[in-house]
Amino acid sequence: MWGAGVRLDRLKSAFLLGDDDVINEHKYRVFGNLDWRFQPQWNANFGVMLENNNLVGTFASPRVGLNYQLSPTQMLRGSVTAGKRTPSILDVHQNQSVIFADGTLIDRQISNDGRAKVERIDAFELGYLGYFLNGVLSVDIKLFEERVRDARYFPLQAASDIDGFIFVRKNGLGWNNQGFETQIKYRPSDQWLFSGQYAYSDVEGLEPEDISDQIPQHNVSFLAAYRPFPDWELSGVLYHTSEMEWPRGSVVDEITRLDLRLSKKISVDNWRGQLEFVIHNVGDDYFDYSDKNRFERRLFMRLKFDLD
Repeated sequence: MWGAGVRLDRLKSAFLLGDDDVINEHKYRVFGNLDWRFQPQWNANFGVMLENNNLVGTFASPRVGLNYQLSPTQMLRGSVTAGKRTPSILDVHQNQSVIFADGTLIDRQISNDGRAKVERIDAFELGYLGYFLNGVLSVDIKLFEERVRDARYFPLQAASDIDGFIFVRKNGLGWNNQGFETQIKYRPSDQWLFSGQYAYSDVEGLEPEDISDQIPQHNVSFLAAYRPFPDWELSGVLYHTSEMEWPRGSVVDEITRLDLRLSKKISVDNWRGQLEFVIHNVGDDYFDYSDKNRFERRLFMRLKFDLD
């Protein structure tokens, strides 16, 4: 499989860029993927994307994957990726200030260092996928290691303005992340579905800024869904996230949240639709992103129709 694409992004904002000029970004990309089953139980995958734009030039993102089928219902997989990401127009050109109407500068808020590089991630994965009980139960496990380099970030620097500092967009942030993810699904009948997900991340922050506290170490979720009749469905999702510190936000405690949903399929002549009642956060209030951002219980009713 192969393909190609061309894209044009344009941005104009006196507030974000500091003037009324239009900035264009021209993107070109070609990609290819080769799937090779060289043995009945072995399957290899080779892929690469080559990109070019007027912000950072030309760069390539290759990936190699290998799968081994232990049995008709169990598989091992591994992959190595050297991914690249281009910064956006705003990442490269943001120059945001507060000024009087006559042009007098009051406060320089966000600027950039005038240099842009691609962000890099080297990722290594080893996974297992198995189906049991005639497909009723599935288990998916993945071990991973990620090494991120030259990510864009907002360090504070001294400035000669009203508050004496400014955020400057630049490359240079890096971190290592090791952990595992798992998902277990159990569907005993057409009426019931249960699933559980867990992700563990052990982040090592590198110079010049340690971000290890900005990624939660534990993420857990459970889903249960019941369909008593063909047109009715009742479901609930329980989430849990461990303590973390949001960039330019606050340190927030661990969060546990339960959402409930009741839906009914409806039809009127040629119209097919769905009526939903949703409750977000059945339990106690919690704080997200900031210690001033309280998330309270919320109730929604949604109605949607599709015309055949």
